[in-house]
Amino acid sequence: MAGTLTPAELKKPNSSTKVPRIEIMHQAMQNRTALIDTNGKEFFIAKSEENASAINNFKTLQKAFEVKTTNGAKIAIGKIKKSAIFGGGGAGSGGGTAQTAAAESLQCFYCAAMLREPAGKPREYFLPSILKKHALHAHTGGTTFATAMKLDDDWHYSSYESAKIMISGGFINKSHSFHRDDAVMKTIYAAKKKAFQNNDMTVLSDDKWNPGDIWAVDRTLATQVRTLMKTESVVALNAQIVELFKARKIVGISLKKLVNGDRAKGSVINEVIQLDKHVYSGAHLMAKNISTATFFRAKGGVIRADRDTIKVEIRTPAYLGALNAEITLATARGGRAGMQQITDGIKKHLGKTFPENNTLKAKAQSIKNGDERAIKEFWDMILTVEPTVTKEEFYKEISEIDIDRIHSKLGSTTLIYLLTKANQAAADGFVSYIINYAGSKLEESSVYLKVYE
Repeated sequence: MAGTLTPAELKKPNSSTKVPRIEIMHQAMQNRTALIDTNGKEFFIAKSEENASAINNFKTLQKAFEVKTTNGAKIAIGKIKKSAIFGGGGAGSGGGTAQTAAAESLQCFYCAAMLREPAGKPREYFLPSILKKHALHAHTGGTTFATAMKLDDDWHYSSYESAKIMISGGFINKSHSFHRDDAVMKTIYAAKKKAFQNNDMTVLSDDKWNPGDIWAVDRTLATQVRTLMKTESVVALNAQIVELFKARKIVGISLKKLVNGDRAKGSVINEVIQLDKHVYSGAHLMAKNISTATFFRAKGGVIRADRDTIKVEIRTPAYLGALNAEITLATARGGRAGMQQITDGIKKHLGKTFPENNTLKAKAQSIKNGDERAIKEFWDMILTVEPTVTKEEFYKEISEIDIDRIHSKLGSTTLIYLLTKANQAAADGFVSYIINYAGSKLEESSVYLKVYE
């Protein structure tokens, strides 16, 4: 199980202190130091000759074993969490919606506790019992404390390091309670919806208006949010959010998983709306630096900007779904723009009409059916963007792959072909529009804190 003390993990040292983990376990027994099981519960190894012998025998046998706890139960080492005391943390797996909810909730618990415990306490100090002591200041909707505690230690590491950044930067303080998917957070986004409707504007999605995963709210305002927020206009609401943010009364916080706290930083986004300008530097439809790459190996393509320091992946995330543009970062996704934004950006900056998804699906079906005209149109675009692709390779692959891959590749090729044919200023305008949108930097967006590395 990931994040547990399997024999292979117990053989390793703490990555920071270099003390062997088996020695740390022996010290935990001797000093009555709390450890954590895979359910997020604390326990103590009983101080006994039997446990000392089992721990010592591991040094030669290096096989799984059990220890007795102070309450008389037995626990296998594979059920012990590789928590901070063992040097847990670092890169871990990503996750779906449930894990995202648990991780964001975990951040609320860490923020609440770290603000109220003595400053400078190390990560291993923040055991579940310490975090739970301050849980009344964290409101996490349907995600329970127990669910958040079960997360692997790399998420605990990220929460601890993120909270350090927020505290040291003065973004959060003891007056705050922390909210995730609760009535307070939902009320803030409901105010956004009403403000857009009052302006007869298309309502921005929650994350494009403000991608706050959690919100820090002054406890004296938490019960007043419903009547406090100005909804007569988007301008009025956004100005109020800026005012409250500067006063540290209401702070939206966007989180990215941290794997190296030394690289972490907190940046204020959209305090003053000033759209970034980006420079188109090229695009490709084939995987780079892979000698065996073929045209259809990658499902989409990549747009590069600012001397290739920013990459935007173009592909369909679902079977025959609409095209998406997604910024890719070193440790996480950096935001997404959908088909509507791609279409709007092409029309506004390139002066072209991008085909609707139903049209792309119909063309993909024609290509799959062997329609020579449709295949030639596709091939001609490919030659403009990827002239190294051979006709023989293209025709061979197209007869073997399914319609979903043809459809995704056709959409990304069409977009990148239009960019390739455009002049520099037009291409710059398009990539700036897409990157700003994907990064939630729009004229209608509101201020938030981004914690990332």
